[in-house]
Amino acid sequence: MTCDVIVLAAGLGTRFGDKKQFYLVGGVPIFVKTLARIYESACFRNCIVVVPPDDVLPTTVLLAEMFPRVEVIAGGASRFLSSRAAVRWVYAQPVPPEAVIIHDGVRPFIMASALDDLYATLQAGPWAGAVFYLPIYDSIIHFETNKEIAHTYLERSNVVRVQTPHIYRVPALAMALEAEADDSIRENAEIFFSAGNSLAFLEGDSGNIKVTTQADLRYFHEHS
Repeated sequence: MTCDVIVLAAGLGTRFGDKKQFYLVGGVPIFVKTLARIYESACFRNCIVVVPPDDVLPTTVLLAEMFPRVEVIAGGASRFLSSRAAVRWVYAQPVPPEAVIIHDGVRPFIMASALDDLYATLQAGPWAGAVFYLPIYDSIIHFETNKEIAHTYLERSNVVRVQTPHIYRVPALAMALEAEADDSIRENAEIFFSAGNSLAFLEGDSGNIKVTTQADLRYFHEHS
């Protein structure tokens, strides 16, 4: 089974205050540290990095000297649009891969073995995709309209957190993304599953954090 990796690094960093994927830690952008981890895996053939349109050229120059088999493309105004742009690019190749792994550029603690586990799971099973999840140990409250009145306490044993990387069969993912009209949806797995595709779920790694806030960045500095 042939497989490519898509790395989403096109966010504008609204919650962080800047485009965090380009934030330097030890002189290296966060997303480059993510790529270094990804390239420890041998399960993929090409890597597609999705960045803001204005950053395509400088990122192409930067990565050309560091990683083989890498293509830099422009993302969209939302995660959904960036994902769809990347899958369109992959699907338009003369020989598209059978599967793609999608990962966040700002999850720099990813282990290469996670990509290998996803690849092996999809190759061995009847599923159309596979995602990692984490159990939730805190109490979970669902608010109906605001954060002043609790509407429902959710049973945490029935709720998990989903984290990247994910893997999907390319034809099924392309069809799901093209059929989805709501570009505000952030999670590819939700779109994929809602389109009727089967998913396998693997327990993930709590250390595979996503750099979203300044507090996450401090953690990254301390542990990188």
